[in-house]
Amino acid sequence: MKRTLIAIIKEFWLPFLLALLWSIYNLYDGNKGIYTFRNMVNIFGPSFFLASWIIGQFFRIRKQQEIQDNFLDIKSRLTSVIDEISARFNHLLNYMSGGNSFCYLRPIINTKNFIMIHEGEFPAYDVNLRIIDRGSGNYLGNVFEIDILRPGLSKFIDYHVDWLSQTHSFNVFIHTRNISYVQMVRTAYNNNRFNYATKVMIGNDVMFYEINDDYPNKDDICWN
Repeated sequence: MKRTLIAIIKEFWLPFLLALLWSIYNLYDGNKGIYTFRNMVNIFGPSFFLASWIIGQFFRIRKQQEIQDNFLDIKSRLTSVIDEISARFNHLLNYMSGGNSFCYLRPIINTKNFIMIHEGEFPAYDVNLRIIDRGSGNYLGNVFEIDILRPGLSKFIDYHVDWLSQTHSFNVFIHTRNISYVQMVRTAYNNNRFNYATKVMIGNDVMFYEINDDYPNKDDICWN
């Protein structure tokens, strides 16, 4: 009850004061100083309700604006939370699937084999690669499997190649949990140096390209 009374006073003290002053201003006779109660009520009543309505409209509009501002703030925060949840979900999904990460082979002269290098932000899962030496006549190739290759790591592939004996041409078909693509590896011995060129493609899109400066006829490499 006390809280209700305080709320009523806060709501109507200003309209009451304005209506009272307006009534006194209209009823005061400068010569006689006469105030009539009937005229006071007739002027005070409409003045009070008019002032209450105007002030009420002002506070209603201000409150509506505050509600709208609060709603926009809540909407902004909710959008931010949804965006963060979406980003975290996509990050988790990419982490589970591998995202846009891929692997490729690079020739190693000293050990006469390949090393598989990871490229991307997320681990590569269920890596299956088929290495086909186009000059060997073995078009079934050699198959290797890697359960997982994490970012920043690499893995030696036990596939022996005498890189300095001749030129080589490899096609490598790679499948991971998230993507399938092909890598072409071409090697040559030029200017007393071993050189190689490689290109990784998914469909017609080049994902990775690398070629040594001394590779012969590097502008006319046969990738087919």
